Amino acid sequence: MNQLFRLPLPQTTWRFFWPVLAGALALRFLLAQTNFDYIHPDQTFQYLEPAYRLVHGYGLVTWEWAFGIRSWFVPFGIAGVIRLADWIGVPHEPLVELAFSLISLAIPVGIYRLAQALLPERQAIWAYLVGCFWIYFLHAAATPMPSMLASAPLIWVAVLMLRPPTRQRLLLIGALAAVTLAIRYQLLPVVGLLMLFSLIALRWQAVWIAAGGLAVLTVVGLVDLFTWGVPFWSFVENFRLNMLAGLSERFGVHPQWFYLWKALQETGGVFIAMLLGLALMGRNGWPIWVAVAVGIAFFHIPAHKEIRFLTWAMPFGAIGFAHLAARLLDRVRDVRPLAMAVACFMPFWVVATGLVYLPFHLRLFGMQHEGIDATEVMRFLSTERDATAVLTLAPEFGWWRTGGYYTLARPLPVYFAYHGLTLETAGPAISHVVTDGDEGPARREQDAYVRDLSRGLDDVLDCGTAIGDCPFC
Repeated sequence: MNQLFRLPLPQTTWRFFWPVLAGALALRFLLAQTNFDYIHPDQTFQYLEPAYRLVHGYGLVTWEWAFGIRSWFVPFGIAGVIRLADWIGVPHEPLVELAFSLISLAIPVGIYRLAQALLPERQAIWAYLVGCFWIYFLHAAATPMPSMLASAPLIWVAVLMLRPPTRQRLLLIGALAAVTLAIRYQLLPVVGLLMLFSLIALRWQAVWIAAGGLAVLTVVGLVDLFTWGVPFWSFVENFRLNMLAGLSERFGVHPQWFYLWKALQETGGVFIAMLLGLALMGRNGWPIWVAVAVGIAFFHIPAHKEIRFLTWAMPFGAIGFAHLAARLLDRVRDVRPLAMAVACFMPFWVVATGLVYLPFHLRLFGMQHEGIDATEVMRFLSTERDATAVLTLAPEFGWWRTGGYYTLARPLPVYFAYHGLTLETAGPAISHVVTDGDEGPARREQDAYVRDLSRGLDDVLDCGTAIGDCPFC
């Protein structure tokens, strides 16, 4: 505990800090424009789609929102950005991606400041480069995926815990800890341990941490009270259904070694090297690493596991990776020029390890499937002003791959293959049909899957009034 709240502020900043950070932002935003950032349907239908529905009044409602196990805390913020985009007259998707890309920069900056407090400056720079350019940080930067989003306030809790305890810093620690829990309540073991260590180190001064946390938690509770009718209802119901009732097991049951296998498969072993580097740091920041280790252990308890659930630990792992690399390089003193050259290219190698799994990952969970890029189809349909209703005949064109009305950005009824409709039974209300590309000529070069039936265009129908209920309303 002797390091907590005792280390002085860093006196130096790397001279290339700001240019590298600007490059990291540009790369995050650029990759977001290519569907590179698509991780899982949850990023759309748990956060982006509800926010769009809040602003425009229509959108898909998944079972999580029907059961009330999601907080509106994050969607409210996204809705504000969407409203701003509408007000200034720009497309909302790029503005939302830019907002999340800017928020994501708190992660590499936090990595650098935390590493500066615990490691030599050279290692802090390496950790900063990994934080700016590693594939997982780039992959999730422009998205509202909670594990990565929550890591931004979490790592700054750790940074501030090493600084002298002024009242403002203690209030900010409590506020950031509460924000972390509001985004990802499953990080309670990590945040709880950090707060316990703070209480032991500060004693009565910890009341300011409690005050900052209480202020934010009050807002979070009021959000649930306003939206669900009961304070903290979404968190209680989420825990009850997923952990006690075992609802999450319906999405897969995985063995205890699942995370080890996925870390080897999807990161080329880099994530394991990150954790090994943390273990080798000894007493440097040990309360923080203990909290991270306990948090990872707790994520092994649920039967349903996904590697994205552990991305919150990767910013801390970047520091361990830099420390491990430095220890290895220090052992090759006879070839120090070569070692330094390898160190300079280390971030690019780390990116390359992620590119090995990315194409498979996009096809497994993303929108690129069987030749159909569903988001591009939806964006194409958003420009077809004469469209009245759309029927999809391609079985692989599921609603979870489309990006929802957040991507379509207009109240156009869309019917999917599982509705059992055909062109004969649908009738003249359908103006456009999505096929697998084998039927009919392409409407435009960028999309060979949408056909304009050129009929029923005079019978313009409101969303939800054609052929039963629209599945998105």
